[in-house]
Amino acid sequence: MIFMASVLFPMAQNADTVNQTDSQGRKQGFWKKTNNGGALKYEGHFKDDKPCGEFRYFYDDGKLKAISLIFDEGKSSYTKTFHPTGKLMSNGKYTNKAKDSTWKFYDEDGNLLSEEYYEKNKKEGQWKNYHKEGGISEILTYKNDVLAGSWLQYFPDGSSKLEATYTAGLLEGIATYFYNTGVIKVKGSYVKGLKNGKWEFFTRESQLQKTEVYGQGRLLSTETIIEIPEEPQD
Repeated sequence: MIFMASVLFPMAQNADTVNQTDSQGRKQGFWKKTNNGGALKYEGHFKDDKPCGEFRYFYDDGKLKAISLIFDEGKSSYTKTFHPTGKLMSNGKYTNKAKDSTWKFYDEDGNLLSEEYYEKNKKEGQWKNYHKEGGISEILTYKNDVLAGSWLQYFPDGSSKLEATYTAGLLEGIATYFYNTGVIKVKGSYVKGLKNGKWEFFTRESQLQKTEVYGQGRLLSTETIIEIPEEPQD
């Protein structure tokens, strides 16, 4: 998605042309709104009581908080939000005040944190999180605002960290966790979001280290095959 940055109306206005209404009480032309302390909250244009063109929103200290380019008779906008430092925080589209299509989020250093996709303000399709160094750290799949489909995680080098599946918002089926070398670390099954059946734990050398047996999320038994020190978290 390309954010349209063109300014359709000049922001500078004479005091006697600001915050005007027509004979029907509809907002027309350039408007400014302040908070109780007198600080500017937003400025932008209205046509027949509907916002249009570029609107700017501000933090209480006067720093720019967001810019929206409003179109479709006020129903839609392309919006950028900013950190208090002035760096881009997010950009995306609103339709009828709901998030729509792709949204991207950034940290204060400009690194892409995540990509989200919406249809009528509901989560849809693949959602991606990113490592600060770059590269995808996680992919979640949504259908009609509910987790449904593959759940994948990756190490910073791009190798697999986790492979699992959601069905109707709950983990279902085989889940596999990996060491950063590609060797399987843990493998087991979920049924309706609960661990079920045998779970196997492996050493970095692919040796079976222990097993755990679950019944509807409750640990029933444990068998240790190889005694090793607890592994640090990857």
